[in-house]
Amino acid sequence: MKNRNSRSAKFENTKQALELILHWQSAFASHTDRMLFAANYPARINLPGDLHTCLDNASFGETVFASFPSGSLIEYYPNQFIQLPYACIQPIGNTGIRVEPRQGRFYPRCIIAGSLGIDHHDRQPMRIIDTNASSFTVDLNHPLANLAIEVGVRLMPLTDNPQTTLNESTEPLNTALATGIGLQKMLDQSPDFYDQDMFTRQDSSNDAIFYRQKRMVHHIDQSASDTITQIYRRELLPQMRVLDLMSSWQSHLPNDITDLHITGLGMNDSELLANPDLDDYVVHDLNQQPSLPFSNDFFDLTLCSLSIEYLVDPLSVLHEVIRVTRPGGKLLVSFSNRSFQSKAITIWHELHLFERLGLVLDLMLRTRGLIDLTTETLQGQPRAANDIYSGKLMSGDPVFVVSATVNR
Repeated sequence: MKNRNSRSAKFENTKQALELILHWQSAFASHTDRMLFAANYPARINLPGDLHTCLDNASFGETVFASFPSGSLIEYYPNQFIQLPYACIQPIGNTGIRVEPRQGRFYPRCIIAGSLGIDHHDRQPMRIIDTNASSFTVDLNHPLANLAIEVGVRLMPLTDNPQTTLNESTEPLNTALATGIGLQKMLDQSPDFYDQDMFTRQDSSNDAIFYRQKRMVHHIDQSASDTITQIYRRELLPQMRVLDLMSSWQSHLPNDITDLHITGLGMNDSELLANPDLDDYVVHDLNQQPSLPFSNDFFDLTLCSLSIEYLVDPLSVLHEVIRVTRPGGKLLVSFSNRSFQSKAITIWHELHLFERLGLVLDLMLRTRGLIDLTTETLQGQPRAANDIYSGKLMSGDPVFVVSATVNR
């Protein structure tokens, strides 16, 4: 044990981060979740299996992986399936509102405070796995329990920003798992996301009026934008035709790839005109007219950045995306934790950040024209030195991306 962390000790008290990576597979998609942690003293960090030894022997910046068979990393407890009467549901906070449990959905445990020894402050998620006329059944297991998981770690340098703050934890795996990772995993049957109010909004007024005002603002911080750009870069090839759906004055595309034809579709003419990435654009309200003004198979790649939550008929729009994107082409949908609250659909507000991935996956599956679904997330990035919240907020904006391949 004395020599276990000898190599990590070489980097003690230096400004660096530990990146934790989880790869796992659900019934409908493959998933990658990443999170950054402070690692000034890596010898004090606990890692599962022999990952610490592997990290000790790795070069700085090298990623090492370990595979954990089903149930060996996160244990599964059959006795955590519990049937309860509806009468045990407690109001949320001081609102007096009691949720109506819906099958497949996640809710904070505090809605059953007073039952099973659960406290009214307990925000850990639980899944509703069954409902009937008089009762419902909850699963208190972690959503990744009993799954095979590949875990990766690497030490990486930090920026020179003196105000950089990262999550500090001696148990990074447990900390990451507590953020909601796994809530994108759907039941074998579709979660019950859908009701008559799902696509309503706080502000149902004409979107053309709302978006008439030019908003040349950053909707995510620079670190999150850079991450989205890196993910998009993987899909870009020379001479591609790319549709930037629900575009604005930024497309989050790399500026060193120029042999592309980028078409933007958005709501504000001035914002689209100011976007340096666009070769052409169309002003078009998808909530008024979901049909896309393009011919079949026109695009190789369709991107929807930070906007999916504003669509009141996302299924119709996704069907149109499938029509205008060639077979074998890709669709990437990205979002973060910010939005125009009054214009986002009701269900978006109700879901945990990671459960929103499940909603997007479910919408894609319902089209029956998209395959090879994947999700990718990144949390805990440091903010850039010039960010207005640098030194004020713990970390940068999280990134969530869902991708799929057109198949028709």
